[in-house]
Order: sequence, then structure tokens, then C-alpha cells
Amino acid sequence: MVLHQNTEAGLAWDCMDKSTNTAHLSAPEPLNETSELCRLLKILANPNRLRILLFLLEGEVSVSEIESSLKIKQPSLSHELKKLRDADFVTTKRQSKAIFYRLKSDAIKSLLVSIPRALNASKKAYSQQSLSTATRTRDTRTLECGLFAKIL
Repeated sequence: MVLHQNTEAGLAWDCMDKSTNTAHLSAPEPLNETSELCRLLKILANPNRLRILLFLLEGEVSVSEIESSLKIKQPSLSHELKKLRDADFVTTKRQSKAIFYRLKSDAIKSLLVSIPRALNASKKAYSQQSLSTATRTRDTRTLECGLFAKIL
């Protein structure tokens, strides 16, 4: 495990577990750290920004590649990229007239990788719970039908 700290954002990434490639946030204590965490989660809550960040997991990409691949119109794309830059999620590099974006840190990469994993885990847990509920309901209905048949 490797300790990381994002001092600019004021949040401590407790550690990055290399075996599972996940980052863990330390529990925010003061109110200002909680507010900062909420601000960062708001950045991730926007569908276009999240799509951009997930696209950048592949590596450094030009603005025109992002625009054509994700089908986000240029004015909206510029607005979302500025928000991501301001939040320190991405960094830029200029080559001639082209601007290239990439994720700023490994901690952000591991956070982004963990989002689909968490969603899949919660979907799997929900589907197992639903299946269990459906099985119980079917068994109860079978029992009720059986009782009804005996009464007649």
C-alpha cells in the first residue's frame, strides 16, 4: 500500500492498494474537509464530466478526440473541461494548436476505476436480494395455492 496526499484539494487519500488498484479516502473530520469532499463528488455527479474522466482513463487525449468520441459539443466540452481543471482532476499539455488532457493523479484513476466496480457490486447485491425475495414470494404463492386446492 502506498500513501498519497492531495494537499491542493485538502483531502488525504489514505492509501492506494496496488493489489486491488483502489484508493481509500480518510474519514473527513472537520466540516471544511466534508465540504471539500462534497464539492469533489459534485464534479463526478455530472454525466458529461464523468464520461470525460472515464474516457481519459485510456491516457492522454486531445480535445478534438474527446469531442468526436463522446459527441459533446465544443462549448459544453470546454465548460466541463474547465470545471475538471479547476477541481484538479485533469492536467493539460499544449502541442502547437492542439490541447491534450490527461488525468492528474493515480489516486483519481483508482477512484474512477472503483466507481464501476462499486456499481456492479451493488447491482449484483440488489439482484441477489431481488431473486431471494422473488423466490420467497413464489414459494409463498405455491403454498397458498396448495392450501386453496386442499380446501376445495
